[in-house]
Amino acid sequence: GLPSVVANATVRLSIVIQNISAITGFYRKGVSYPKFSLYLGLIASVGSIIGTKMALDISGSMFNHILAVVMVVILVLILWNPVRRYRKEGVPVGRRPLILSGICFFFLGIYGGFMHAGIGFLIIAVLSIVNGFDLVKSNCIKVTVALIFNIPAIYIFAMEGKINWAFALFLSLGTASGAWVGSHWSVNNGEIWIRRLLITAVIVFSIKLLGGFNWLFQMFY
Repeated sequence: GLPSVVANATVRLSIVIQNISAITGFYRKGVSYPKFSLYLGLIASVGSIIGTKMALDISGSMFNHILAVVMVVILVLILWNPVRRYRKEGVPVGRRPLILSGICFFFLGIYGGFMHAGIGFLIIAVLSIVNGFDLVKSNCIKVTVALIFNIPAIYIFAMEGKINWAFALFLSLGTASGAWVGSHWSVNNGEIWIRRLLITAVIVFSIKLLGGFNWLFQMFY
């Protein structure tokens, strides 16, 4: 029941906490790319400031419609899987990929500041296609970059009084617990069930954002 801009702002704290946990897990397993992650994170942060300012000025109904379209795009990415189809194996982090990825992450930062939904798919796609990184390295860099560019977003949202801190804290506890359960469940049940659950959730959520299921929700409100 939160206004869209407040919901968008409130979720950022849980994202940061999740990413801190993920970075710690990667580090304990010996997977860490601090310099490259910092490079991309700082560039994305510049874009994030722009995107966050845009999020403050948009109406709730427009935000919901944009989010619905984004969820459909995410569904297409899940089904199409461009990373698997077009990833170039063994591409070094040379000058050209370094510059190109920096440009891409500036625009990813704008999107991430405006709306965080689906940013992980986009980051992995860029790192895999442009830089040729495998999914483990891409995921490690992804969580670090997302942590960095969400910090200025949280600051701006907080200064504007758009974060519901009570909801943010409980949401953080929920997402942290869900991530722990989900990681074990995915190992035990396989990726296919995660994909099916995610596809179903995206479809239902998109329909709800576009005004579907109103008759169902009216039964409870």
